[in-house]
Order: sequence, then C-alpha cells, then structure tokens
Amino acid sequence: MSKKTWVDSDHYRVTSDDGRSSRLYNSPGWFRPDTCVEVADHHSDGTTTAYEPASFVQSLLNGGDDRGSKK
Repeated sequence: MSKKTWVDSDHYRVTSDDGRSSRLYNSPGWFRPDTCVEVADHHSDGTTTAYEPASFVQSLLNGGDDRGSKK
C-alpha cells in the first residue's frame, strides 16, 4: 500500500510501495481538488530526480507517463 506523508500543512507526498517514486500534492482546502505539483523518481544511490507533472495531453502522448519536464 502506498504511503501518505504530510510535508507541511498544505502539502503531502504519496510514495509508491517500493519507494522508487512519489507524487507531491498541494491540498488547498475543502472546495478545491488536490493538485499534483511534483513527480519524483528515487534512485538506489540516494538521489532523486524531480519532474513537473505532465498535462493530461502530455500524459496521453507519452503512453500514460505522468512525468513532464525535469526540474
């Protein structure tokens, strides 16, 4: 099961079961949906590669990959 961890009062990170990827979300409040603000790949050497989230169209064109441009 994925792990949800609050980063601060407005952001939380959901980490995959294997710990190799995560998504950072902005949680703005009751009446607005949570928004993904970062997609990250965690490498075995301890480094992380962060990406902007892909738009819906980018994701479709990339075969479902939700990674946009590298940060």
